[in-house]
Amino acid sequence: MQHMNVVVTGASRGIGFALVKALADGGASRIIGVARNYKQLCVLRDWCLTQGKCEFIPIAYDFQQVANSEPQLMGLIKQNFAHIDILINNAGALVNKPFENTSAEEINRVFTVNYLAPALMIRNLLPLLKLGKAHVLNITSMGGFQGSKKFKGLSHYSASKAAL
Repeated sequence: MQHMNVVVTGASRGIGFALVKALADGGASRIIGVARNYKQLCVLRDWCLTQGKCEFIPIAYDFQQVANSEPQLMGLIKQNFAHIDILINNAGALVNKPFENTSAEEINRVFTVNYLAPALMIRNLLPLLKLGKAHVLNITSMGGFQGSKKFKGLSHYSASKAAL
């Protein structure tokens, strides 16, 4: 994987953090990591620097705010990349509550982060993705296939992951 421009959302921990390291080990030359936790993104940037693996560009961003600040995020990405080879939509939100106790605000947050934000990322970055043989990877969940019967308390999470 040479001279690859990669964008990974939810890169500050968990799967996203591990994906950035694996992509760097695999030869990706430039990676933008997007997450709320800028301090953790800087830890990842420092790891990339010390390992001499790749250029890592941290962008602090809260996907809950995507409807209000989407042009800002897209501008930062486009400022750094003229094209994108891989977009990995990994950021996620989860509320583990019974269906009847979940507030409209919590439902909105889960759907915004898990479905709306990735959909807008793809739509807005499409011009940069179309410049080559780009790949989009959306990280979903078995909950999106098996539903809330198996994952009690995660009905809205499961629905949002099924939508993605």
